[in-house]
Amino acid sequence: MNKQKEILRNMIRLAGIVAGATLLGRVFTALGFPETNIVVMYLLAVLLVARFTQGYQYGILSAVVSLLCYNYFFTAPYHTLAVYDPGYLITFAIMLVTSFVTSALTTKEKLLTKEASEKGEESQILYMLSSRLSDASDMETVLRIAVACISRLLQVNTGCVYVGTLGDAIYIQQTGTEQIHRSLPDAEKLRRCFSSLRTEYLEDEEAFCYPVDGREHLLAVIRIDKSVTKEELAQKQKLLHSIIENISMAMERIEVTIERVRDRENMERERERAISHDLRTPLSGIMGTSEMLMDMTDREDRRQTGLFHEENLN
Repeated sequence: MNKQKEILRNMIRLAGIVAGATLLGRVFTALGFPETNIVVMYLLAVLLVARFTQGYQYGILSAVVSLLCYNYFFTAPYHTLAVYDPGYLITFAIMLVTSFVTSALTTKEKLLTKEASEKGEESQILYMLSSRLSDASDMETVLRIAVACISRLLQVNTGCVYVGTLGDAIYIQQTGTEQIHRSLPDAEKLRRCFSSLRTEYLEDEEAFCYPVDGREHLLAVIRIDKSVTKEELAQKQKLLHSIIENISMAMERIEVTIERVRDRENMERERERAISHDLRTPLSGIMGTSEMLMDMTDREDRRQTGLFHEENLN
């Protein structure tokens, strides 16, 4: 549907520009301007069509339509496509070749400019991704960076679900410029779905789902809204894979860091438990001996009340 709308817009632009050139040519004729001005006007129309439409075909079509309009309105016999003067055939040929060349050059220059702009945008996205991921210290920050970069790349809503080994799943959704927490899917179900994946991505009713794989397990799932076409995904495939690899490395780094911290905390707890046990063992013996001595002496004995010790001190 979007492609059909784009074709319709391009055809309307072509028809409007050529019609405008024809009307202006009629004004030139009424004012007594030579035919060369009308030819230049149609060449300008071809350049404008090539500039404001997408693809070579519209520039070539505008060249043919301009030639037919010039023949129909401005060469004798008027209002017919017949040609009586053979000299006009040379004019038509030169006009057609010139229109083709100018259209092709203009379209190519526009495509090169667009490609350079896209590459610059992609480089900026990769730089932002790598620089921000290097500073990320928790998994939610990584998810927010991931959805922001992919949404900017594809210009669609994007979500990312963390289903790794750190505990509860996290789901961040980028909708326009807003990032929100979404209700969590079944993490085990996601792991099962992607454990036997044989294609690049899975597809459901709402999104294209890409796995973010670690060395040993599934880390996350990226959900890209289906408002993007498969052709657009294919065009951005290389960069999208690069982004996913960067996300995978950042997530694994955080998992390893957190697991090391947990291991260190467990070791500290074990050490504290061992020290407590080492202290408790001799104290238990001392307390047991004290209780035995107290049981062997009279309760009224001054040594139990500390009087004997105080008298010795005095």
